[in-house]
Formats: sequence, C-alpha cells, structure tokens
Amino acid sequence: MRVVNDSVVPSLVAAACEAGMNALGVLSGEFEVDTKDDNSPVTRADFEADRIIRSRLRALSELPIVSEEHPLPPPEERTSWSSYFLVDPLDGTRGFIERGDEFGVSIALMDREVPTLGVIALPIQEAVYIGGPELASVRLSGSMAEIARAPENALEAGELLPRPTDRMPPAPPHKSNIGDRAESSPDSSSDLTLHVVASRHNLNAETRAWIEALRRHSVTVELVQAGSAAKFTMIAEGIADVYPRMAPCMEWDTAAGVAIVHGAGGRVVAASGAGADKTMEVGNAGISATGGAGRAETIRFGDRGWRSSYFVAWSAHAISRGWTD
Repeated sequence: MRVVNDSVVPSLVAAACEAGMNALGVLSGEFEVDTKDDNSPVTRADFEADRIIRSRLRALSELPIVSEEHPLPPPEERTSWSSYFLVDPLDGTRGFIERGDEFGVSIALMDREVPTLGVIALPIQEAVYIGGPELASVRLSGSMAEIARAPENALEAGELLPRPTDRMPPAPPHKSNIGDRAESSPDSSSDLTLHVVASRHNLNAETRAWIEALRRHSVTVELVQAGSAAKFTMIAEGIADVYPRMAPCMEWDTAAGVAIVHGAGGRVVAASGAGADKTMEVGNAGISATGGAGRAETIRFGDRGWRSSYFVAWSAHAISRGWTD
C-alpha cells in the first residue's frame, strides 16, 4: 500500500510547523522542567507538541501514531501494522531547555518498518526539511507560521538537497586493518577534510573512538557538535560528511532523519552496538574492531523496545568519493 500522496506531504509539514510555533511560544516565557522515568527531561512544550501533532495526524489518516510523549503500544500490536506515524514532538529537549537553536520537531511515516517520508522542523533556524527514499529531499525556508499557513507554496519553493558545495571530502583510505596507517589515495590532498558532526550531549567513548579511527587513517577530521535531528539535516544538506552515533537513542529520534538523508542521496548504515556486530565501517576500508571487512547494512527499524541501532550517516558528497563502497 502506498500511503504517500499529495495531501500527506503538506499536512505533515503543517503539523510540524504548528508544533514548532507552539514550542517557540513556550520558549519565550518561563517554563518548568520535569523528569521522566528514564531520567530524561521533559517540558510542557513536549506534551503540547504531541497534542498538536496527534490532532493533525488523526484528521489526516486513521494510521496508528507512535509518539515519544504517549504510552507505547505493545510489541504484538506493532507487528500487525503495515504503516504508521512515528513522532518525536520536541526533539532535543535538553537543547530547548538551554534555549539553544537546534531543537526541532520530527515526524516520520513508516511503511513496513521503513521510513518512507520524514519531516524535521527547526523553528529557530526557520527551516523545514522533508524527503524520503523515493522522494527528493528539500529544504523549506521561512518562519513556522509562514510555512504552516501555506505549506504547498513552501514546498513549491523548496530548495533541492544536497546543496552544491565548493569542497569535497577526501577519498577514503585503502588499508583495511585498523592498526595500519592508511595509504593516501592518488587524488587526495592535505587540504581535504572530512567534516564530522556528532552529538552535543551524547558524544560518548564509542563514538569518539570511531572518529579517532578516521584520524589514524591519515584523514584530516573536523568535528562539529550539534543537537537533535539537526545533525541529520547537516548530512542531507552536505554541510557535514558523516554523522556517527554509537550511543543509545530511540527509533523516533532517527526515523525522520534517515528518510531525509536517503532522499538527499545519502546513506545511513548500521554500526557497532545495539544489536549489531562490532564492525566499525569506515567506507571501503572496512575498518573493523575484529579486523574484518565488508559493506554495512542500511539501518533497520522494528525493535521491540523501539531502540534504534547504532549507525553512521554519510552524505551524498561522501558517497560520491567512495566512502561507502
């Protein structure tokens, strides 16, 4: 069953923008911070965004809605669905509390456990990203109110991703053993840099080790830290080349971003941990903690506890240089 149609796309854009508008309203004043059972923070902006999005989606479709801020269905019920919506009403709550500019709203349409459509709204950045594996990803620019008022017009004026770039990442190293120093590719240059984006609040030891493996293979690395699903949008735009995530997160944290990266010609592959093996794939080098090599599989969804696999997201520009061959 194909559930993406002309009415779904603008409706999801409007829902995300309305939730984003509400978050900006909460942010403009004082608000309390509570703690959930998993010790993560939550505010009324999270719950109000959930209410807004659920209301919008119910008016659009009878598909099930799974949201971080709503009781989760039993695993047995999930297995009977062919399609459903997967929602993070306020992605990056810690950044929101810190009054940063990277919090967002994420909505994904799942079809047979594949993110077929993703929407990420970044209210302070006045940007909305939308796309999927069978849909070209675009960036919509404007205030949340402007886009919500006329989502069709915003989509018509959207900018295709990835954006043109005047730089390219280096070609990947040749050697496959993690202990060896890699040979430079003939067309590589010392001024070529691999731009890595990683979590601002969850840059753990495993992720740092993956980044250091790049450096040990004669790759010049520039690390930028960002919050929320904004990291996926940086990959989709080509601002960053690779986003490694070897720290726990949930499927609603990743689904919309995965769809948008794939729609922009990028690739999100499973990495070490969270049910995967111990392979740390670094392009065609196949860098592995066990010395093996091979092509990583695209990240999969469907975990009974809604936990996301660890992953590495590559931009279209990095793929064009052979990093995921």
